[in-house]
Amino acid sequence: MVLSRIKCLAAFSGFFQPKKLFDFCIKVVTKTMGKQGSSPGESLPMDKNQQPVILRPNCALTTSNLDVFWRSLHGAINDEFSREILVDLQQVEFIDSAAAVVLSQGTKLAESHGKRLGCCGINSQVRMVLELTQMEQFVRIFKDEAAFLTQTSQLLAA
Repeated sequence: MVLSRIKCLAAFSGFFQPKKLFDFCIKVVTKTMGKQGSSPGESLPMDKNQQPVILRPNCALTTSNLDVFWRSLHGAINDEFSREILVDLQQVEFIDSAAAVVLSQGTKLAESHGKRLGCCGINSQVRMVLELTQMEQFVRIFKDEAAFLTQTSQLLAA
């Protein structure tokens, strides 16, 4: 079963303008074998078999909203049950250099916890920023979610 929940973390990020409060939401999708649903304020049920955790930012990732993205990424990495984290950037039109650094730091943090972090759905502008900042060498990039899942299953089979 796949559960979806919109996790609006802007309230914790220091945004005080009402419009900005909803500008940055991250959709977290998890596969779970547990409870059938969850109510607002309740954490998603987790199971050791659930893989991967998918973060789907839906706006440009820039210095102004990176704290929200970092908290979501950091939370997924530090979760004891997640082993693979995928950042789906399909709805992200632009990232700045600070966001590129956050993606590389996230990869390094995941590896230090024995986990794997990848990105998919990258458009040409996002790829260009990763290349210009030379962060593409630190961030695992996949064509799409299916490519990430295929490599994950191959690694688990080995």
